[in-house]
This record gives sequence, C-alpha cells and structure tokens, in this order.
Amino acid sequence: MTIVFDEFELDPARRELRVEGKARPVQPQVFDLLLYLVENHERVVPKQELLERLWPDAIVTESSIQRGVSLARSALGARGAELIQTFPRQGYRFVGKIQRARKQSPTLSLQPRYARSGDIHIAYATLGGGDIDIVVVNGWIMPMRAMFQHPRTRATMEALAAIGRVITFDKRGTGLSDRVKELPSHEQRMDDLRVVLDACGSNQAILIGPSEGGALAILHAATYPERVRGLVLCGAFARMTRTPDYPTGYSLEEMEKLKGYIRGGWGKGASLRAITPTELSDPE
Repeated sequence: MTIVFDEFELDPARRELRVEGKARPVQPQVFDLLLYLVENHERVVPKQELLERLWPDAIVTESSIQRGVSLARSALGARGAELIQTFPRQGYRFVGKIQRARKQSPTLSLQPRYARSGDIHIAYATLGGGDIDIVVVNGWIMPMRAMFQHPRTRATMEALAAIGRVITFDKRGTGLSDRVKELPSHEQRMDDLRVVLDACGSNQAILIGPSEGGALAILHAATYPERVRGLVLCGAFARMTRTPDYPTGYSLEEMEKLKGYIRGGWGKGASLRAITPTELSDPE
C-alpha cells in the first residue's frame, strides 16, 4: 500500500519516499525503519522490537538505531523531529497524521494452482494483471512463497505486478510442487516452465532469472525464442563449471569447495556476508 501523510508518500512497492510527487533518496535500511514506524504509528515502538524486526541476524547497537532514526528524520526534512518522536527509555513513535492508506490489491495475494508435467504437479501462481507477462524463475531451492516473506522481495513482486501479470512457480522438488526421487535435468525443468506458461495461456513473456534461475531462463529462451519477449538476468550464469568454450565457470577444485560450504555452512549466513554484507551489519 502507499501511505500518505502531509506532503509525503511512502510507497513500499517501489520503495520510494516521495515529497510532493518527487522521489527523495532514502537508504534501504532507513526506508525499512521509517516504514515500520509509520505502519505502527498508533503506538510507541520499543528499540528492542526494531532490532528484532529490522536486523534479526545482525549485531546492531543502540547507537546504530539512533543513527537510523536520525537519517529517517533527515529524509523527512524540517519536520522530521516532529514526525518521529523519541520516548526516553521506551522507543520511538511516528506521530504524523495518516491521510490515506491504499491497501494492496487482493490480486497480489498468493493463490497457488497446479499444472501437470508428466506425473509431477507443478505449483504456480499469477499476480497482478496487464498485457505483459513477467515470469520470475527463482534461483535453486527458493520457493515462490519466500518472495513474500521479506519486505524487499515482496516489494519487488508488487512493483512487477504493477507493470504486468507476474507468473511465478516452484520447480519440481521444491516449495509446493511434488517431490522427486532423482535430480531433474535442465530439459525436464524447462518443460515444467513450458507447462506452467501453457496453463496460464501465456504465449510470450519476459523472463527474469536470478542466480541459478538464469540458466533455466536462458535455456527456455534459446529453445522457444518465439515465446520470449525479453530476458533479464541477475547474478546469473549459463553454467557453473568451466569448459573450453566457457572459461568463466568454476574449476573442479572450486566446485568441491562450494559443495563443502553447502554441506557444512549452508543456512549460517555466510552467503549473505559475501553477497550483501550490509544486510547483516549496516543499520542504514
């Protein structure tokens, strides 16, 4: 939803703070802090709650929160200190008068459906509407529901749904799709994507492929070019291992190190530290 107060608009979907219709630069963590205070404007938000909700996996001091609040006030200009008040030994409260809050469209709620690919049921969902189909091919084991469990990824999906019809799905063996006994081939997974697009009546779409989802998006585009309107790759790769015609891939030794990390360190935050370290330690 877009929240309006005085001359300000706070737009979570586009992650924008607008002043009289013009976007004002706000650092990501500061935006999250401001949004949380505005959404909970009816009460004082304790500092500990801000720590737990906004920085659950990071070591953040009270001074870091104070700096974040200071930056949020600065983003609101001359009225910042008036709109965000400090309650000593308690926390902070946004006291601006909310003029209007436009709730998100019901079409953005995730309503899974199923398409049959051979003997496997593939879960998929559509969001939003419009003439342009946008297919999000998530990386590796990322289920589509996870995209709605973090404010930033949810905002991304909402922003895409404002442009066109978003199609997302769970690869076989992940999320709400059927489990499999053997690792599927790229061709099998590509056919799963084709089945989902057929079920949605999508003849041509823009494919967004982050990380490992990029390889699947590339394969689909190369196999069915007439069904692809555009290809957006984010941190993606055509393959992981190095070959004579693909020298940018990992060597066998590097692949073994990666496998060792997955076996012993997966889920402990090492990937986040390497890829987006500010998510762990930057209060802004």
